[in-house]
Amino acid sequence: MDKRNIKKQAPVKSAVASKQTHASAAMLKTENKNSMPVILFFVMLAISYFVFINNFYNIKELTNPYIQSRAQGIISLQLLIYTVIYGLFGYFAFRFISGKSDTKVTTILTIVGFAAILILHYIAFNKAFEDVDDNASYMIAAKSLVDKHAPYYLYMPIMKPDTEGAIGLPLMLIPFYLIWGMNYVPMEIMIYFTLVGAVIMSFLVFRKMEGSIFAVIITLLFATHPYIVSFSSIIMTEIPFIFWSLLAIFLCLKFEETPKVNYVLLVAAVLSIIMTYLTRAIGAGFVAAVILYFLIKSNFWKDIKTKKMAALKDIAVLKFLLISGLLIGGMLIYQLWARSFSGSSQADVLSKMSISAQLSKNLGLVWDVFSQNIFCGKLARYGADSKQVYLEPVSILWVIIFFITMAGLVISIFKKQLVGFYFILVMLVLLIGNSAPQQLTVSRYLIVFTPFMIYFLYLGVMGLIALVDKKKQIARALGIVVLCFLLGNSFVGDAFDVQRSTQETLYAPPYKAFLDCAVWAKTNLPKDAIVASRKERIFYIFSDGMRGYKHVPSNEISRLQEKIDKATSDEEKNKLFTDWQQSKLDQIQQNNTAYIIVDTFSATQQLMGPILEKNPDKFKLIKTIGDEQTGACYVFQVVKWWK
Repeated sequence: MDKRNIKKQAPVKSAVASKQTHASAAMLKTENKNSMPVILFFVMLAISYFVFINNFYNIKELTNPYIQSRAQGIISLQLLIYTVIYGLFGYFAFRFISGKSDTKVTTILTIVGFAAILILHYIAFNKAFEDVDDNASYMIAAKSLVDKHAPYYLYMPIMKPDTEGAIGLPLMLIPFYLIWGMNYVPMEIMIYFTLVGAVIMSFLVFRKMEGSIFAVIITLLFATHPYIVSFSSIIMTEIPFIFWSLLAIFLCLKFEETPKVNYVLLVAAVLSIIMTYLTRAIGAGFVAAVILYFLIKSNFWKDIKTKKMAALKDIAVLKFLLISGLLIGGMLIYQLWARSFSGSSQADVLSKMSISAQLSKNLGLVWDVFSQNIFCGKLARYGADSKQVYLEPVSILWVIIFFITMAGLVISIFKKQLVGFYFILVMLVLLIGNSAPQQLTVSRYLIVFTPFMIYFLYLGVMGLIALVDKKKQIARALGIVVLCFLLGNSFVGDAFDVQRSTQETLYAPPYKAFLDCAVWAKTNLPKDAIVASRKERIFYIFSDGMRGYKHVPSNEISRLQEKIDKATSDEEKNKLFTDWQQSKLDQIQQNNTAYIIVDTFSATQQLMGPILEKNPDKFKLIKTIGDEQTGACYVFQVVKWWK
């Protein structure tokens, strides 16, 4: 071979080798850069897990004597479930950050995650009857729909139509009433299975929006959220509302993407949206959100401007017209039925409200609790210790979380996502319609937004960081890191829910005395007697249908206290209290009250006690139920002075 050729070829080989070296170096550099977000995530995941473990073993309820002596296994089972879910979260988060796709392993682990969620909710299932009047109301409404073929306040001294309340949950309870009567446990089991449906729908909705891997991550966070765990065994509307909302969103997305009008999907979507509204009145905002979403997705305004009949041939426009027409028609029919039945409806109630005043007040209440509703590991423990403050003042941390979540909401709206429109318009109805002045009550109302708030939190973190991280890998990693700490925070709250369901007795002594009193009244008091109590609807359930009324409503207590606080002299304060006492005597007479129940788990004893003591000729103690040292319940017979 010619030496000159060899010399000529040598630089070429050298150049190729040099290029390969540079390429390898560049690839190695890229791999290192790509691995950094993953390493960051796993480090933070480990830190969040150890923070959780430390918090878990410092939970006061774990030292409950009954749990320490007879239910230690529940602690071990909890920790196992939390560790499994942490591991699953880490696996799916790694695949999400790395951009890896589904495999058979991810499918199997998705099923494992679903099973872990079901077991967590099972061990947190609380067989107690929650001391909230609302759960009794839904049971009574179901009974009324069956027995009276319409909703009535069956428990009141004079039975009146109940068309202002939501009938969605009572409709769902009807089969259980027909089979088991007013046994509340089967109805609680129904709520549990509604949660199962909500978990499935959460996965399907977010899979359609962001893919399977991310859907598992969001669903794990949603399903293990303390508020969701605590409400999955209570006969309340929170879990059913979330189920119907997620189902309706999924059906709307399916209907919107079909090339032709699918009338089965159309009808299913409309019925699900209507059920959302019937379950809670704030669902009216969902109706508006769906109409707006399909309007934006169509060329309706463009066709109108060009003055062409193209709208009639445009499938997107046709879908908008069909779903809008059916929803508006369904809402009108329901409102007209309510008006014809009782002369009032939810629309009537809303029209009488001072919208600006309500909006201003509720914005402040939502501001107080919004961020803590997402990170509610502490807030969900409300009631664990009467000396501890669970709702913290709005600090810089909560402000940051709020604005990041709002940034995520804005991103969702710009992406024209139905969940964004849903959140804004349903929240708007809540801000206008809520009349409860308590922060913790508003916190409970926000539970229905849980999966969307978590999603917007992630979207906000990722979106803001992506402004400087164009490849978005670090942005995704940091978004998931925030969710790591949310997961640990939630598990601490879940632990309280599990411990509350694993007690030697289901009820605190004062509340148990009240329930025992209602059971005693069933066989010892006249069936047609009017009984005044603090929890008249719960009394109706446990006394097998004895009617009555609430003698000391919470809002009345707060109004009285406000007036007394504003009074400038002791004489004025005494007069306010004396006038209030006289109004109670008048109420007793007007309702032809036969018996008064004085409990020790509320303000009843402090407020009604002085009235009874000052009028010994009008009230006679006939029964004491429970231990007076731990909290008894007292039954007074009314000597009817008006007869």
